[in-house]
Amino acid sequence: MHRYAVASRRARLLADVLRTRAIDLNDRSTVLLITEYLEMIAARLHCYPAPATPEPNGIPRNLAPDIDALARHQASIPVGLSVRIFEYVTAPLTGMPVELAPLNPASDYLATQERRLLDAIAVMAVRVDDESDAVAHSALAGLLSLHNRHDRLAHLAAVTPAERSVHVRTGTYRRAYHPHAACPALTGKRRTYSGQESMPERMARAEGLTLCRRCPA
Repeated sequence: MHRYAVASRRARLLADVLRTRAIDLNDRSTVLLITEYLEMIAARLHCYPAPATPEPNGIPRNLAPDIDALARHQASIPVGLSVRIFEYVTAPLTGMPVELAPLNPASDYLATQERRLLDAIAVMAVRVDDESDAVAHSALAGLLSLHNRHDRLAHLAAVTPAERSVHVRTGTYRRAYHPHAACPALTGKRRTYSGQESMPERMARAEGLTLCRRCPA
């Protein structure tokens, strides 16, 4: 499948994803207008013949006005709809992969969340061009949710100051937080120990956990 056909299919499936998601968003009219542009782009790209080789990557000239209009409407889309999702439509045309700049969060907890999100996005992006429309549709819907979460994480990373990261038990048996990962009170009692994770001290306190008295000062 040549790149015009790939982009056309992605635009068509994304339009359907957004039409469904519009029910849950405040500014439904803007989202529905965007879906119309996506369907128009999909229809025009579907009529394009396979590009001659070697042909430089780029947006077809006749399609540029629709892409520009889509970009203008993206500026007014409501919260809960990440603009990064539209790059999956233009990526086959421009040859530019969808890349996310590092957030460089001050918190270890947020850094862990960022790594998990990036791994999930990478896995889901592979499925966007699956032969099955159902799988590809599900992948785009998943990517939209993941990019929404990444947008929220980027906001948190920008406003969260550096703070001490502490360690807590995973599972049911956790009552305290530990500044030191090797604290015997954290790793002992193997029958109830199922692992540990780190989080900002503020979040540990919010969970009702107390500072371990056995950790070295």
